[in-house]
Amino acid sequence: LGLYVAVTRGVFGVLAERAIPSPWGFVLFDPTVETAVVFVIGMFILVSVLWGLVNWLPIIGLDGASMLREVLRPMFGDATERVSRVIGLGTAIALGAYLFYIGRTFGVFILAYLVISDYSRQSR
Repeated sequence: LGLYVAVTRGVFGVLAERAIPSPWGFVLFDPTVETAVVFVIGMFILVSVLWGLVNWLPIIGLDGASMLREVLRPMFGDATERVSRVIGLGTAIALGAYLFYIGRTFGVFILAYLVISDYSRQSR
């Protein structure tokens, strides 16, 4: 957040502000040292925010599943684990379908890995 504020306030120059929406264009079209620094700043912000938000998804294997279980425990008691798994599977399927639709197949593979690894651990 601090780095994002610094970039938007012009600490790294006007060029760095363009790295927030899309840091990839800098490296692809202008491979200089200055643009490489802007790329690193942009990717750091993107990865920090994006991975933080993705980690909150209620999919087993991510922290969001643990948070969901704690929220559901008072309502469902012993059935909490099963209910959280169903919600996680539904979330993974919905997000996977959306990622497939927009052409982000790598994300689909990551979600499939999380779901398969969880269900293989459960079946042992």
